[in-house]
Amino acid sequence: MTYVRTQMPPITDVNSLRKWVDDEFTRLAQGLQTVHEVQFDVLYVAPLGPTPGMLVFADGTSWNPGSGRGLYEYRASSWVKL
Repeated sequence: MTYVRTQMPPITDVNSLRKWVDDEFTRLAQGLQTVHEVQFDVLYVAPLGPTPGMLVFADGTSWNPGSGRGLYEYRASSWVKL
């Protein structure tokens, strides 16, 4: 799913803000219902401040977390290739 926030229009009253927020949540919900695939950007350097469960795709050359190019999960203070 790719979600890009729409630009907030000039808000003149609470009702226009409510409508914009409601429209954004509707777009998010529709996007989440149609997720069939996930695409990762290729990383050439390790991300700053990794957290347990973080998933990344390493290029394997500029940044090689241990087993070459591929998808990795951050677990117990290290990157594990999936």
